[in-house]
Amino acid sequence: MSDKVEQIREPEKDKVLVLLIKQIEEAEENNNLSEEEKYIDIILNVHGMIVSGELVSYKTYVDGFIQPKTDNEQDETAVESEDRSYIHLRNVKFYLSAGNPIPANDSKEIFWRGKLSSIDGFSLAKLLRT
Repeated sequence: MSDKVEQIREPEKDKVLVLLIKQIEEAEENNNLSEEEKYIDIILNVHGMIVSGELVSYKTYVDGFIQPKTDNEQDETAVESEDRSYIHLRNVKFYLSAGNPIPANDSKEIFWRGKLSSIDGFSLAKLLRT
């Protein structure tokens, strides 16, 4: 009887998506860029569901729903630059097979965080309703 050890593999992340996230994180730090230059419109396919929104930095994601900190508080939102296991979207809409977005209204500032290893595909585009 042989001793076989089953190796647990970390789920694969799309290297292009990781690069885009790195670019957005770097753009966030550049004060010479406009707000429009600090995000990318993106459409994701996540296990058969379409997720559409603006790819934003971790800082923008956290700042979107956490109260601003006072000068005396430490910044607990800091993330290691190499920890790119998640993707962060703003103004997100979810599309199921019926084609109607969730939420159906034009709500702004809805944020979403997803695991990079769960994304099946993506397009750099904005999904518009007709």
